Order: sequence, then C-alpha cells, then structure tokens
Amino acid sequence: MRIKFKSAWIITAATFTACLLGYLNIDAGTQVPVHWNVHDQVDRTATPLAALLPIPLVQLAILTIFALLNYIEPRKENLKKSAKAISVTATATVAFLALVELVIIFEALGYSFMKGHYILVAVGLLLAVLGNYMSKIRSGFFVGIRTPWTLSNDKVWQKTHRLGGRLFVATGILMALFALTLPSVMALKLTLATVLVTALVPIAYSWWAWRTEKTTENQ
Repeated sequence: MRIKFKSAWIITAATFTACLLGYLNIDAGTQVPVHWNVHDQVDRTATPLAALLPIPLVQLAILTIFALLNYIEPRKENLKKSAKAISVTATATVAFLALVELVIIFEALGYSFMKGHYILVAVGLLLAVLGNYMSKIRSGFFVGIRTPWTLSNDKVWQKTHRLGGRLFVATGILMALFALTLPSVMALKLTLATVLVTALVPIAYSWWAWRTEKTTENQ
C-alpha cells in the first residue's frame, strides 16, 4: 500500500493557482514584502514573481520527496504502518506554506495585516500537529528522529519518538503563548531557546535509551 497525499496535492495545486492569480493582479513594478523583522517592519522585498513562486515550488519539492518514499524507503512494512502519520505531516507542512503564500499575496495587494507573532503562532500550531503524530511514525531512514541509536533499535526509536512528540507539542503550545503574550523580541528569544532544547534533547535521549537497552540485554 502506497502512502497517498491527495489533500496535500490539492492544497499545493490551490497554492499554485493563488500564485498565478496574485501575479496577474499585482503590478509588475510592485516590491512585495517577503520578510518582516521582530518589530513587524518589512526588511526585505522582491518582485511579484520572486515573491510568489518560491513557496509553491517548495511545496512541490516537499511532496515529490514524500512521494518518493514509496520507492526508496527500505523498511517498507514500517512505511505502511506510518502511512497516516506521514500523510498528515506532509499535509500540515504544505498547508502552513499555503498560509504564508496567502499572507504574501494579500500584503502585495495592499491588505496589510501581517504581524510577526501571527507567524510564530502558526509555526507553533504546526509543531503541535507534527508532534501529535510523531509517536506513530515507525523506524525508517527518511522520516523521524534518525540517529544511529534509533535506527539500530526499534524500542529506542519508539521511546525517542514518544518523547520527541511530547516535546514538539509542548514547544508548539509555548511558541504560541510566547507570541501572544510577550513582546516580540522576548518571544523570539524564548522561542529559539525552546526549539534548541527540543532539537537536542531527543538526540541525547536516544543515546541514553540505547545504552539502557544494551545494559538490560547484557544482564
């Protein structure tokens, strides 16, 4: 059974359509905002094509890579067991990118509602969704927390992904709370610190869990 990404492809097609419609309705000489600093000030602009086209292309690349898993992942049975989690991961990721594309289009058309904390909230929600499904991803070489220790032991993989999933959900919620309740600069600093911890702890834990499993096996 192959993993299907129907919803993700529909969202990507809609993003390409929005990109085209936006491009046709934006004056060619317009400098479109594409990046904002922590003070919600535009610090980078681009031409309409350079502003609108990259995101749907990134969506296309992401989905192509996910689709190739059906052919290049050696652990086929684990891939089948992970089908729903991987499908949700792909769909949530392209949906987030579609949201960013819409923000850029509306900004280019003069509907300025962009605030830095909105993006942090959206990223936080994305992390929470991904974390909720992380524990359902089985051992594989392309998706998940891939360390030498998780790849060598299924129990270590499962333990690490349970922890990683909880950390992702907690980090996502904290990011949203930071963005909604704290000044922008402080929210960004706390977000970066939290993300760093979330990235490093599962790696260290996977080694500790592997060592514990080996000790138990040798007793």
